[in-house]
Formats: sequence, structure tokens, C-alpha cells
Amino acid sequence: MRVGELAIHGTGRDAHLDWWRSYFDKDYLVEHAPMFTEARNRAEVARVLDVAGLPLGARVLDCPSGQARHAKLFAEAGLDVTALDYSRALLDEAGRGGATPGLRLVHGDIRNPARAVAWAFRRGSVPRRVVRVFCDPRRG
Repeated sequence: MRVGELAIHGTGRDAHLDWWRSYFDKDYLVEHAPMFTEARNRAEVARVLDVAGLPLGARVLDCPSGQARHAKLFAEAGLDVTALDYSRALLDEAGRGGATPGLRLVHGDIRNPARAVAWAFRRGSVPRRVVRVFCDPRRG
């Protein structure tokens, strides 16, 4: 699967805050794989779909998307999904197994949210609903 590009990089005095650029790599996937079960992923996506009440074809920006574990399921549910993340390793993992209909993988930096959202939704209107989901890693 082809990964799009969006260049928004931190520079100057805040550059030391970029520790995450090298943290979210293939080792991250190995270390955290036990947390990312299919059942858990499906339960989390089902909850978001229930709370947000999104119609089929709704545009969704999953950011930071990581390996697109949620984004793939949103697309599978009939949504138009852009998965944005800075980690090429995680996006490469997301692209394994071929293309997922309704899903675009985009390499970019979310530190400029307005620009990232505008880029992700450049083909049309921005989403009408914003849903923030925080998952407790202690829960299965």
C-alpha cells in the first residue's frame, strides 16, 4: 500500500521534544503486541461507532494512527478513513497484507493539527464531529 506524505516537522528550540520519532518503531510493536488483540481492537472501534453515530461513508481522521489497527476496522465498517502517523515503521506494518478499501495511509506530523486535518480532508468538507477516545491500557 502506498503511503502519502505530509511534511510538518518540529524545529528550533523544541526539537528535543522529538523523542517519539525513534520510539514508535518495530520494537514498539513487539513490546506492545500483547495489548493489541483483535477482540480489544473491535470492542474499541464498536464503542467509538456507537458513541459517534457516524453514517456510512463518513470521513474519519485517525491520528496518530500507528499501525492503523483502529483505522482498518473503521474502513471495514464502511467509513472513509485517513490514517495519519509519523512512524514509517508503524505505517509499513499498517500496509502489510495489501490495500484496505476506504483507507488511506499518510505519513505526517500532527503537531500542526489544522494543517494535518486540512490535508487529510482536502477532497471535501471537514468532519462535523470530533471524537476523542482515550483507552485505559489496564482494561482488556
